[in-house]
Amino acid sequence: MIQTRALAESDKRAPAAMHVLRDAFDSLSSQRYQEIAPKLQIEARVARDAVEFIKHLNPRPASSYAHERIEYVKPEARIRKVGDTWQVEMLDDYVPSLKISDWYAEYRQAVGRKSRSEDTSSTNATDREYLQECHSRAKLFLSSLRFRNFNVMRVLWVVVAKQQAFFDQGEGAMQPLLLADVADEVGLHNSTVSRLTTGKYLETPRGTYELKYFFSNRVGNQPGKEHSGVAIRAVLKNLIQGEDPRRPLSDQEISKRLKKSDIEISRRTVTKYRESLAIPSSKERRRVA
Repeated sequence: MIQTRALAESDKRAPAAMHVLRDAFDSLSSQRYQEIAPKLQIEARVARDAVEFIKHLNPRPASSYAHERIEYVKPEARIRKVGDTWQVEMLDDYVPSLKISDWYAEYRQAVGRKSRSEDTSSTNATDREYLQECHSRAKLFLSSLRFRNFNVMRVLWVVVAKQQAFFDQGEGAMQPLLLADVADEVGLHNSTVSRLTTGKYLETPRGTYELKYFFSNRVGNQPGKEHSGVAIRAVLKNLIQGEDPRRPLSDQEISKRLKKSDIEISRRTVTKYRESLAIPSSKERRRVA
């Protein structure tokens, strides 16, 4: 209303738009545009112009004052197709290489030999013991990093092997995949695979995705008729995008159409998936010519 008031002198549609916002907002927000003109006792053309005016206003006028920090994603690995095979390439150029400082080796050598006059409680003996402990911890840390990178690579290979249909065809071909499936494949605990895939991203020809994106539950328990939640959402989204806006599909109708594609889910499950995609109900999607 503040934006509309500010444009009152420069746009002749503003007074009618203010009338709609003040007295017919429920019909406007529910997209029941056919109710606006009779409710406000104005011409249908005036109501349409007012709605078009409102559609071009900023629904989040305070967004320009936000100062959110942009977090840039750095993929852990990249996949590309070479011939008929998908290849995985680790992207570690931005990760600094770690090694044990040469200073430790030089200092250890300086205090490494015990002189005849050296007491067991002397500074050299204490330093030698401390350096040995630090050196052992540093070697263990580097070894753990190498083992972690090795396991990330193994997990990546399993994910890419299981989800080749997605890389070739898109979301609708995503296969069901659980953390437990990958854990069994690579011989690691579920929690370890979860840690290895959290906050890790894979660059693909279809975009950059967090590794956890490729894990989804199984829907259906008949062999050959199991589907992933990601694939079902993609099919559901396509159905809604292709519907007649004057007669949008109800969740029950979507459930019936999915069943014809061997995706057997209830109306309530359709509702859950639809809401997860931020798609309004059929009543709210209805358009009037």
